[in-house]
Amino acid sequence: MPRKVTLRQVARTANVSIPTVSRVLNRSARVSPEIEKRVRDAAVRLGRAMNARDSSRVLAFLLGNRPITHPFHSEVMSGAEACCAERDYHMLFLTLRYPLRMRLTQLPMPRLLERRGTVAGLILAGVNSVSLVELLAKTGLPLAVFGTTVMEDGFGGYPIVNVDEAGGAIDMTRYLQSLAHTAIRFVGNIRMPWLRRRYEAYRSTMEAAGLEPLLNEFDSEDERRVGYLTTKSALDGPGTSTAIFAGNDHIAHGVYDALRDRQIAVAEQMSVAGFNDTLEAVVLHPALTTVRVYAEQVGRQLAELALRQIEAGSPLPQTITIPTRLIKRESCMALTELVNDFETPTQRT
Repeated sequence: MPRKVTLRQVARTANVSIPTVSRVLNRSARVSPEIEKRVRDAAVRLGRAMNARDSSRVLAFLLGNRPITHPFHSEVMSGAEACCAERDYHMLFLTLRYPLRMRLTQLPMPRLLERRGTVAGLILAGVNSVSLVELLAKTGLPLAVFGTTVMEDGFGGYPIVNVDEAGGAIDMTRYLQSLAHTAIRFVGNIRMPWLRRRYEAYRSTMEAAGLEPLLNEFDSEDERRVGYLTTKSALDGPGTSTAIFAGNDHIAHGVYDALRDRQIAVAEQMSVAGFNDTLEAVVLHPALTTVRVYAEQVGRQLAELALRQIEAGSPLPQTITIPTRLIKRESCMALTELVNDFETPTQRT
């Protein structure tokens, strides 16, 4: 069996999700006979065996409070699975839905882990609470945590992979400033810790340049709605801006929607920037200037952390931070090139 035939390749060939392939491989949940046949036929064509391995070669990937199709976390899953395939490990994908404010004593142990010896280690990604991290640590299994989207700031003592959000937000803010923008507005739901960290980095960079930070926020888990409503609020409110820095690409999509409702052209009349560099960034028109977060590398590092602990036979409480990169596309223009011939309702009154 070629080691580098990954679940992702099988999933693409069979036109199913990676977790569906995982369920067929590990027989962890019921899958329709038609889907199972399609997956196994695809595996045969690619030369990958679909016999479940013993538990000493299986990692569980637990995705908390996010769908498996989430544009960012699905890339994290792909990176982790590719790393495991290269090391002759299998990966079992599970989704977890639970209240983020639930106490440790109230959290149910994932059913997979109720039986000892089911898996060799755990990867936790998605949006999670420190309480769940603590619960999983009590299993004694090697554990690696994506710390960027843990709801509480400042937790530690575990093997953690983070993204350099502050560095990415600083780079983006400085880039917009280099285009002569001085009225740069940040939009997002800063009650989410990762968006708050991006906002704080933006705010400090604005203040360091002697500029006023401008914030419009809306408390919702629907990120596209957040972008739409915060932009509408900004356009209807006092003051003006020439650039909008959205907390992520999905929020930026909502910003595009709101600007087009007002017949304000992205780039020509308002520069827009995002964060994450998901597929959405290049699908938008004009293509979105954004901060690239190397999601697959996050997944690879999570898998590496778990596997190193398995090999060492002990925890490795270290933190790995993945750098980001500024990606310049067509959604941002220099202030001197903007055509500011639109008026907001405030300016008309």
